[in-house]
Amino acid sequence: MTTTVGQYAYHYRCPQVFVFDSVHLLVLQFRARDRENIKSPGCPVDCCVIPRHPKYQDQCTIQYALYRLAWRGWMRLSATLANGGSLPVSIGGINRVYEKWSGRPMWEVALGAYEFGQPNGYRRQFIKDQTGGFWVWVDNDGNILAYDTRNCLQ
Repeated sequence: MTTTVGQYAYHYRCPQVFVFDSVHLLVLQFRARDRENIKSPGCPVDCCVIPRHPKYQDQCTIQYALYRLAWRGWMRLSATLANGGSLPVSIGGINRVYEKWSGRPMWEVALGAYEFGQPNGYRRQFIKDQTGGFWVWVDNDGNILAYDTRNCLQ
């Protein structure tokens, strides 16, 4: 099954795929570093099977699973747009990059070493102005360290 679904994921360049047989929703997420890695037998795969009619009160519903798939797709799209020509963000020599399969932003704190938290306690802040506003990275004193406007779809 993962081979066939993996072929769809590869063909459509989407590491998250799902199959619904009117009884169960099967969600697969290939944690691929890139498109070619989806075809690799060693590519880690998250698998979730959700019944149409939940058996337990706190069980994930199909609606919530589809919402999360759409959200993950939005994150990947945002990362693709950010990596595809936006203003790169670097704070104190620490570059922001994006995890390929999820679109989550992370910081390259050293060559090949990544962290998901915000570096050095810096935070992202929205500054409203007459054009609508823009995103910046600020330090603990509110000093602007980097502009992040192009990663925000306006």
